[in-house]
Amino acid sequence: MMTAAVLLAHAPASMAEPATVAAPSSLAAVEPSQTPSAELGGAGVDAGAVEGAGAGGEAPDANGAPPAGDPKPIVVTAQPGARQDPLAAVNIQTYKAVQAVDSAVVLPVALGYKNVLPRTVRTGLRNILLNLTEPVVFVNYVLQLQPKRAAQVVGRFAINSTVGIGGVLDVAKKKPFHLPHHTNGFAYTLGYYGVPSGPYLFLPLIGPTTLRDMFGRVLDQSMIPATVGFPFTGLTYSIPTGAINALDFRVEADSALKKLHDADNPYGATRADYLARRKRDIAALRGPNHAIPIQDDTVPGATISAANPAAAAKPSAAATAPVVAPVASPASANPATSTPPVRQTIVLTPAAPPSTKPRP
Repeated sequence: MMTAAVLLAHAPASMAEPATVAAPSSLAAVEPSQTPSAELGGAGVDAGAVEGAGAGGEAPDANGAPPAGDPKPIVVTAQPGARQDPLAAVNIQTYKAVQAVDSAVVLPVALGYKNVLPRTVRTGLRNILLNLTEPVVFVNYVLQLQPKRAAQVVGRFAINSTVGIGGVLDVAKKKPFHLPHHTNGFAYTLGYYGVPSGPYLFLPLIGPTTLRDMFGRVLDQSMIPATVGFPFTGLTYSIPTGAINALDFRVEADSALKKLHDADNPYGATRADYLARRKRDIAALRGPNHAIPIQDDTVPGATISAANPAAAAKPSAAATAPVVAPVASPASANPATSTPPVRQTIVLTPAAPPSTKPRP
């Protein structure tokens, strides 16, 4: 039971498939006033440092020459500070404790889960749990006044619940339906209507979050039990599904988590990655295409991949994981105990050159 609880610290609000990480091209149209300032951990974001372009734009290489075909990322230079992370001292200690348990218990159990169950079985379990999140996605598209997306979610849920044998098979995302899963939830809706994220938190059973996102997560996970009741209200449902969700997530996100853990400042990199992804997704939801990135906005490392500022100058056309410069330790916000924080560059990368296939 303790293992299942610890695993939840790594589990997202809904499961996702890491193979399709992509920020929507509409994010490139974000105005400077919408750039990740307070969301990214501090004051002092330079509006002039935002370099955005439409999808299909070009990012300069190290010599200033734009490589053909590369999508131009949105680059934000931010000064980490205490405003976004006022509980940094507590958060850091929690982060260290969770990582120690992860190395000693969670990762070995997750690898055992991967070795015992074939990928097809794990995918089927993931699809079932993902299908159960579709009502939450539907409700939030309705609240966000996006009737077309809400109708597509209803169609996806109906197809996978019937033809997909209760969600075991994700039939809806394939031909002829072309209805992929989009993550959505009450935290997105709150952000969509301008509710600030509040302080950053790192919690033992949740992991990286903010006050707003934690509240939204509670609403997400309470909606089905409150409206449907049994069997979703019992521990015989919540503990096994939470453990499966967390184990599968830990296996699929292992490489991304390793990049964050190997950063010069793992805690700072994890924080910056989480806040950047949340800012990106809500900005995308407000964009002209009204689309949250498909599948895996919740996967760590989807925004930040390494502590290497030189590599940020030339992102690959095929890559969807940009690079971040070394992140200053939150403790540096206290001038009495350390040197001033360094500036960090966070690259929010739009999707690779968009497909000509029309989206549903």
